[in-house]
Formats: sequence, structure tokens, C-alpha cells
Amino acid sequence: MATLANGHSYFFLRLTGPFGLGHIGWGLQFARHHWLFGSLENQDGKMSVGRNGDNDYWWSWSHSEAEMFWHMRTMLRAEQLCDRAHIAPYTYYKKIRVRRAQPNKAEDVAYAQSGYGLTFNNCLDNTARIGDAYGVRVWSWSRHIPSLLNVNMSPKGFFFHTLHRYHHRSR
Repeated sequence: MATLANGHSYFFLRLTGPFGLGHIGWGLQFARHHWLFGSLENQDGKMSVGRNGDNDYWWSWSHSEAEMFWHMRTMLRAEQLCDRAHIAPYTYYKKIRVRRAQPNKAEDVAYAQSGYGLTFNNCLDNTARIGDAYGVRVWSWSRHIPSLLNVNMSPKGFFFHTLHRYHHRSR
């Protein structure tokens, strides 16, 4: 498995989402001039989708960080890949530096995504697992640990509270 001495992992947040909980996508620096990014959109809003069912999961490559940001801001590539007319853009992101990043391991996890389950295989679970594989020092299953305010249970909560030490930026 290839490692990247100092890579970057990205968490993208869309404030709109089911029940006002938000929606999250991911990105990672694969090599000096390659970024891999995507999300599990589940545009039909089904509670579960079987292993071979259409969950609107998409991923794409870019040759620059700016190009990846453009795709996540416009969602044009996602709309093409999901064969959908409109998918809302992501409005915030966090960029996390990762020492000894594992891009190949994260790529394997990203490609293995299938199905959908509201409680343990949703956009947040998928994004967090890809971050884990890449080497982000935030335990993905922390979202399932109850807290007094249950802040880890939603994409917004995970983004603003679990990843609180990393500054967020709007795009």
C-alpha cells in the first residue's frame, strides 16, 4: 500500500438534508496532483437500499484541489454520474492534514461502498470510514456514541462538533 507523507482529507457539508440534519461528502488527496472525492447521495430518500441497489453513490477524480472544490460546489459531475437533474451543492468543508496518509486503502474503501442503511450505512458512515482508512485521527464510529446532545448523530453535528478542532471554510 502506498503512503503519502503529508496528505489531506476533506469533509464537505451541505446544510440541507433529511430532517434538517445536513449531508456530508468526502475528498482526499491521492497524490501530488490527484484528488479523489464523492458522496452517497441517496436522492430517493429510502430508509434502506440493498447491496446492488441504486444509492446514488458517486466518486470522481480531479487534477487539482481547486477543481475538486468546483465539482463539490456545483455538483455537475455528481448529477452526471447519478443521472439526476439537480443535486444541491456542498457549502462548507474541512481540510485535515494527515501524516502518513493511506490513499490506496481509502480508495479501496471508497470503491467498496454499496447499499444504504439509515442507521449504519449512510452518507456520514461512508464518509467517516473513508477518512478512517485514509488515516484521519477521528474515530468514525464516534458518531454512534451517545452524548448529552446527540451531536455526533447527524452530518451537521459530526462536522461542527466531532471535527470541532479543525477550522471550516465556506465555498
